[in-house]
Amino acid sequence: KSLSADRDLSLYYSTLSKDSLVGRTGIEAHHNLELSGIPGKRIEEIILKTLKVDKTIFQMPPQPGNNIFLTIDLDIQRLAEEALGKRKGSVIVMDSSTGEVLAMASYPVFNPNTFAVDYERLEKNPDKPFLNRATQALLPPGSTFKLVTALAALDERDIAQGTSFDCGGELRIGNQRLRCTAPHGPVDLEKAIEHSCNVYFFETAKRLEGKALERWAKTFGFGGKTGIDLPYEKSGHLPLPTSLGQRLNLSIGQGELLVTPLQMTRMIAAIANGGELVSPHLVKGITAND
Repeated sequence: KSLSADRDLSLYYSTLSKDSLVGRTGIEAHHNLELSGIPGKRIEEIILKTLKVDKTIFQMPPQPGNNIFLTIDLDIQRLAEEALGKRKGSVIVMDSSTGEVLAMASYPVFNPNTFAVDYERLEKNPDKPFLNRATQALLPPGSTFKLVTALAALDERDIAQGTSFDCGGELRIGNQRLRCTAPHGPVDLEKAIEHSCNVYFFETAKRLEGKALERWAKTFGFGGKTGIDLPYEKSGHLPLPTSLGQRLNLSIGQGELLVTPLQMTRMIAAIANGGELVSPHLVKGITAND
């Protein structure tokens, strides 16, 4: 049964006591009403002299919460957490065709079972254990963004698959020297992606309009939330490059561009599945308690 109606909400909150357990983050916060159900409520009239119940004025039986089934695969989740270890960061494994999140690991973490006892210590931790880095960490994507630049330039016909540029290890723009990872010599698009050649994408950005690059980045969902069923997801920041310098920076995923790991996961999934921007989600289904 859905508990989203105003009447059900008022009943739910009117029956909460000060020691009620309420979801504060994650799936438990996002689906708190479905999980909690509605506590029961009874109002009785008591005789003052005997302190015995004279009659029941109002009685509402409790309604059990619903069952929620997650997309998380326990074995894959364990592998993701082991692979991440004690390094600050996140690991996301997602089905590229459905958007089902099979694993989502973030470190550092906290133990929800001892949250109340640990809260003060956790809050002062400079490594921010409350931050779900998969959906809330905002970072420049770096060279992984070059795929968006390539697709934008191909669609705008600024380059073709066989377009080649010569990489001498750097590109001079006025008095600036923009370095590459190494001198790659003549490179086409495939080789540029293989070796992550900055010079190739700098040359591409010189031919590509800033509005086109921004439009394609928006097409892949950058600058907006993915809509995953978790609270506090961040949108990131997608700038409109108005100068050559900004276009060059954006073409290799640097500058003012900020993304979440989940946004990058969805972008890669769209390339893998043939072009569909899926909706990442953690809930597979919700059923009544019975």
